[in-house]
Amino acid sequence: MSARISQKVAVGVVFVAAMFVSIMDATIVNVALPTIGRDFKVSATAASIGLLALLGPQTSLWWARLLMLTLGLFMAQVFVPVQAASFATITPAATGRASTMFNAIRQLGGAIGVALLTTVIVFVGPVHLVAGHAVPNLTAYRVAFLAAAAICLCAVGCSLSIRDADAAATIPARRSRPAIEPTAEPSAAA
Repeated sequence: MSARISQKVAVGVVFVAAMFVSIMDATIVNVALPTIGRDFKVSATAASIGLLALLGPQTSLWWARLLMLTLGLFMAQVFVPVQAASFATITPAATGRASTMFNAIRQLGGAIGVALLTTVIVFVGPVHLVAGHAVPNLTAYRVAFLAAAAICLCAVGCSLSIRDADAAATIPARRSRPAIEPTAEPSAAA
């Protein structure tokens, strides 16, 4: 029983680590944004999700940790730009309504995603019989990961339809570092 609890703790640590990477990475999105295209970020997210389908019972947990790390890294690279793009052309007077709409759609999208992936797992069958015993059907979960990756790839098409020119007026100019002026040497007082 303790080995089972240990596995659950290890899985929890992996997911918490991905969450913290996502939070930390969201703070540096503005630095990496000009250098990494949004289609790459969404594609890398889809690849990370799709590669989770390759994990099996004998796979080292380090592969799962690495995939969750990359998933957290690229998901954060998607969150901030999506929100920024959503509000780029919204007037200050409409910001409250736009924020309500954005959050409602984000919540609805998450609920639809969970419902869709649960439907995939149930359709394939979450368990099957092996020697008269019910065991988890890893194929169902693999298909769900692949379905999630396919949904993510659909977002690449959406991201390519966004025109940066529409929000050009709202993008602040990049700040340059101020030049450091040399200080005069103090004169010798004698």
